[in-house]
Amino acid sequence: MSRLIKSTYTRPPKAEGKTIRLREVKVPIKEKAFNPIDNSLSDDMTDTEVHDDEHQVLEREKQDLMRREEELINAKAEWEVYRKQQEESFEETKRIQLSQAEDEGFTKGYEAGISEGQQSIQKDVQEAKHIVQLAKQDYEQKLEEASGEILELAMKVAEKIVSQTLETTSSAWVSLVKEAVTEVREQEEVKLYVAPAWYETTLSHKKELEGIALHTRELLIFPDDSLSTNGCVIETSFGQLEASVDSQLKEIKRLLSESLKKGDQHEH
Repeated sequence: MSRLIKSTYTRPPKAEGKTIRLREVKVPIKEKAFNPIDNSLSDDMTDTEVHDDEHQVLEREKQDLMRREEELINAKAEWEVYRKQQEESFEETKRIQLSQAEDEGFTKGYEAGISEGQQSIQKDVQEAKHIVQLAKQDYEQKLEEASGEILELAMKVAEKIVSQTLETTSSAWVSLVKEAVTEVREQEEVKLYVAPAWYETTLSHKKELEGIALHTRELLIFPDDSLSTNGCVIETSFGQLEASVDSQLKEIKRLLSESLKKGDQHEH
């Protein structure tokens, strides 16, 4: 037995081919008129009818072309109107935006100017306050430094005024002595020492002085050349009382000096 597997498909034997040549066939062409009913050319239309029909077609196409041209012209005119409107709208929008920008810029510039002006004024005010404060401190310092000198000058002026007053008006001296006697009017014995220049004047007013010292049993008046020009000292059993003009002025000066020192302490 053969081992070859046999196929069930059996290829037919190759048939022998035959070539058929095509031949060009010319058919005579006959012009036919277009028949709109059967959509074909009629063999019965004459050449004139064909030309008329073509003329009508051309006329319709011409009319259609003119219509389209007119539509284009109208469309172009409408476009021009639209374009002009858009340009005017754009120009108006640009003008408004430019105006708004100018207004905004002016407003910002105005506000910036106001702010800058206020800052400048505040700066000037602060500088003015600082200058005033410095001037006040300088004035107070100079016044403090000069307070002692002012007091000395005031006391000299006061002393001079009192001296001139006593020299021209003896009543001023008498008033001074009366005030001193009033301070010791409760004492039984009072000795009054005065400068020699004021002895006679004081002695001439002894009765008035005794009238003040009602509780005084004896009031004695003595001249004392050891005293200053306007000196006056009262002696009692409890001690001496300095009543001279110089001592009164010294006491006033002491009190004023203490007052100035207290004022300086309070300020600091």
